[in-house]
This record gives sequence, structure tokens and C-alpha cells, in this order.
Amino acid sequence: MTDVAEMTAAPEYFFAGRGDGLGGRFFNLLWSWRFARLFGAKTVIFWPGTPGNMTDYFGHDFRACQIFDLYLLERAFPELQIRIVDGKPPTEHDLDRLDQRPKWKKKALKGWLRDDVFGGRDAILYTSYKPLIFAGEKMDVCESELHELFKQLPLSKTVTERVEAAKAQLDLQNIVGMHYRRGDIVGRLGEFGRASIERNEISPHLLSWVTFYIRKCAPAVTYVDQLNRAHGPDSRVLLFSDDSDAISDFKRYLSADRIITLASYLKGLTPIQVAMVEMLCMASTKTILSTNSGFSMIASLVGKKPIELVKFQATPEAYFEDFGRVSGFNTLPVDNELLADVVDMIITSPMYLGVAEELGWDLSSEQLARFITMGSHKPAALSALP
Repeated sequence: MTDVAEMTAAPEYFFAGRGDGLGGRFFNLLWSWRFARLFGAKTVIFWPGTPGNMTDYFGHDFRACQIFDLYLLERAFPELQIRIVDGKPPTEHDLDRLDQRPKWKKKALKGWLRDDVFGGRDAILYTSYKPLIFAGEKMDVCESELHELFKQLPLSKTVTERVEAAKAQLDLQNIVGMHYRRGDIVGRLGEFGRASIERNEISPHLLSWVTFYIRKCAPAVTYVDQLNRAHGPDSRVLLFSDDSDAISDFKRYLSADRIITLASYLKGLTPIQVAMVEMLCMASTKTILSTNSGFSMIASLVGKKPIELVKFQATPEAYFEDFGRVSGFNTLPVDNELLADVVDMIITSPMYLGVAEELGWDLSSEQLARFITMGSHKPAALSALP
């Protein structure tokens, strides 16, 4: 394997950046920064504003200057060799897009020889959040390096003060951090659900978001089952969620004294500052319970805390009651023709068939329609799993 020191041409700059949520952006930043350091290159991270222009969800101030002290970062540039820029990356015509090369699709960058990746190129743009791991490297060692790199980033005073206040007043190290995944997935699912109801026809994007929902989201009862099994019936949780109904969802299964939120520490913050404070507080809890979200995964890496993935163990009643609520289809009569089309779309989708087989669900179309329209009128019981 060619060593970095033996390379005849080292690039001066490595450009990177992503336009999605906080988790993906930080993975992109940290993997890119680590990668560039291997070559002695300078890193430029572009921060392109509000993801997907979804200002209703992410707000207008989704800027790097809201969470980083960019002045201190600029002063530290000679040592750290990284800049973060509010704005989009330069045109891709002048850059080699590393994560769009055909070989990347096959190898996902794992096990590459270093000179195969960079070679003698002057500049490369990296927009993925996938790990940049090379031949002979181990993931746990690389992640420890990312952890140390994150600690060198100067954060804004506003963010650090709120985090320190929460850590001083809450017993975070003895609390389970729980990320109740909703956010952009549920927001888009609700958007396409409303569009379908208004037009009385299924939105062409609905199936992809139903699939995304089934893969990434789970009803509150599933989290509670796993929490009680793994940590006991008296365990307390610090609840993180983008869903305004999250607290009421969990109060159906947990006593109020077991649920802790950061609400009092988030007043007056912009949406991206809220997300940053929450991520850092989640990183300070004893363990993290979530579905496979980038937000919880970056908190796990930053805090070197274990992440416990929520498994799909809920009853179909609980699962599709939750689906009906977030999509808005629970407002339809059970014999509605549009609802019948939605049920048919779900019940024949590969993602649903896989989950149904895994969990032993055997639902008729009529049962699924009843569960979706059940709404909040009939709370689902905790599952009786061992």
C-alpha cells in the first residue's frame, strides 16, 4: 500500500459539505477533515443553509455561524487546517466529485488504497456522510480520531453555555437519552398525506416516504418496551423529538416523573442551536436509545456513548395507529376509497412485507384500514414480549 508520505502530489485543499440535517453534516465534516489531514491538505467545509429549503421545519437560521465560533476557528486555521463557510460549494465542473465515481458505488470507499482515492488530483469535492476508511484501518480507531477532532472545533458561546447549564442541573450521566425519530420524515409524510387527501389520489412520492417511515420510525410503545426491558421500569429518559406530540405520546406509557426534556434550556435559540444543544446533551447521557438516525449516531460518536437501536417489536395496532396520525389518514372513514388505495400500496410494498414477515404480522386489508383510522381514540397496550 502506498504511504501518504510517498505520494508525489499532495492536494492543497479538500472541499466537502452536505445539505441535509445536523447528523449527516457532522459526519461529512469529520470524515472529510480526518481524510484531508492524512494528506496534509487543508479542509474547506461548506454549510449550504436550510436543508431542502424546508424553513417551516429547520428555520431560516440554519447557518454554521449559529453553532460555531467561526472567528476562533479562523484564528486556529494555521494549526487545525479547517475552515467552515456559510454557503454552497463551488461549481462541481472544476472539482472531482469523489462520491460519484463508479468505484465508490461498489466499494463505499472502504478498503481503498489511499493513492487510488486521491492520487495526484488538485482538489476533490466530497458530499457523502459515508466513512472514508482505507486499507488496513479499523473503524473503532477511526471513530476515536473523529471524537478527538470534534473536541477541537470551537463552538458558539450560546451553545456551550446552554449545554453546561443542562449538565450542571440534570443528572445526564444516569439518564437514558431517547431520540423519538420524527422530524423531516414525519413532516414529509404528513405533507404527502395531506396532498393525497386534498386531491383524493395518492401522491406519487407517498410510497417512498412510507418506506422511509417504516425503516426509520417506530411508535412510542416500542421505545417504552425496550427501555423497560433494558433499563428497568424506574429508568428515566431525556426525550429528544421534533414531534410536538412526543410528550403526550410517551405519557400514555410512562409516568411524568420519568420523562425529562430540555425545554427550559432551549428558549430563545434558533432551530439549529436547539439541535446542537440537544445533540451535545444526548452525547452526555449514559446511553442512547433510537432508531437508526444520523442525529443519534453523531451524538453517540461525540460522547463515546453506546447506542441501542430500537427494534421493531410493536404490535401492528400501535404501529399503524401512529402511521395514521402522522400522515393524517386517520381522518378518513374506514371505507374511504382513497384509504383503500393507501392500504393496498402499503400492504404490497416490499418494505412492509419484510417487516410483516420479521414480526409475524398477518393483516388483512380491512384490519390495516381499521388500525390506520384508529387515531388516538384507542391507546395500544404494551406488547407482551419477554
